[in-house]
Amino acid sequence: MAGLISPPDVHKLQRNNVGDMKDMISILPDCILHLILSLLPTKEAIRTSILAKRWKYLWTFLSSFDFRSYLFRPSMKEDRKQKSACYLLDQVNRLLYHSNCVKKLCVTASGVSIDVDRVNSLISSAVKHKIEVLKLLVHVKPLFVLPNFCSASDTLNKLVLEPHCVLDVASGIYFPSLKTLKLSRVTFANEKSVQQLFSGCPVLQKLSLCNCNWCNIKQISITTPTLKILTIFSGLSVYMNSTVKIDAGNLLYFSYTGYSMVDFVLVNLASIVDARVDCFYPLFGHTIGTPVPKLLGGLGSIKSLKLSNDTLQACLTAS
Repeated sequence: MAGLISPPDVHKLQRNNVGDMKDMISILPDCILHLILSLLPTKEAIRTSILAKRWKYLWTFLSSFDFRSYLFRPSMKEDRKQKSACYLLDQVNRLLYHSNCVKKLCVTASGVSIDVDRVNSLISSAVKHKIEVLKLLVHVKPLFVLPNFCSASDTLNKLVLEPHCVLDVASGIYFPSLKTLKLSRVTFANEKSVQQLFSGCPVLQKLSLCNCNWCNIKQISITTPTLKILTIFSGLSVYMNSTVKIDAGNLLYFSYTGYSMVDFVLVNLASIVDARVDCFYPLFGHTIGTPVPKLLGGLGSIKSLKLSNDTLQACLTAS
C-alpha cells in the first residue's frame, strides 16, 4: 500500500539510527557552514565553537555581527554592569583582531555608561577592517567626540549612533562613502560641530535625527544635494526653538514629528514626492506663531502629504 514502509526499509532505518550516524553537518564545505551560521543570532553562532575542533573558529569568518547586552536590572550593581559592558566591547575588539571579513557590526550596550576611550578603540578597529555598516547603541560618558580617524574609512556607507550624551565632531571629519546616517539621543554640542558633520557627508542619501536635543542649536543648515530621505523626530525636545534650513534638490521624502516651534526654511525642494508632518501642540502656554503653515507652504508641488490632527489644529490656530 502506498505510503507504508517495507521491512527492508525498516531494517535500514534501524541500522542507521542517530547514535550510529556520522556528523554529516561538519563534513559540509565551509561556505555552507558559514551560511548556516549567518542565519543564527550572533550569540548562538559563537556558541557553536564548542561543538568540535572544526567549528572552533568558523564563526569568526562571518561578515555580520550583532552583539547585545541589556543591563537595566535594578538588582545588578553598577560596577558589575560596568564590567559586563567592558567585557562585551573587549570581546568585539578581539573578534575584529582575529577576523578580516567583518562588513556589518552592531553593538548594543544599554543601561550603563561606557568610557569614551573604549568606544574610540572599537571605532578605530572597525575603521581598519573596512566595515561597511557600523551601529553603536551605547551610553558614552560624559562627552563623545566623533574622532577624526573615522575619515580614514572609505568603505563605511551606513553609520548609526545612539550615545545618550553630548556629541561633538572633530574638525575636518569626512565620510566619502557614507549614504545613511542616523543619530539618536544625542545633544549637539554646538552649531559648528553638527554643521561639520553634515558637510563631511558629500554623498549622503538618508538622514535620520531621532530624539536629539537641539538646546545648543539656534540655526542649522542641511545642504546636501544627494539627500533623498530626511526624517526628524524630536518628541523629547519640547523646547526645540531652532531654525532648520533644508536645501536638498533631490529630496524625495521628508518627515517631521515634534513640537510645532521649529522654524523650517525649505529651499529647492522641487523633487519631493512624499511628506509626513506631525506637529504636537505646544505645552505650557507657548504660542505657535507661523512655523507650521510656513513648513507646509515650503513643500511645493508635493504629491502625497500626511498630516496629523494636531498639525491641522496648529494650522487653524495660527491662521
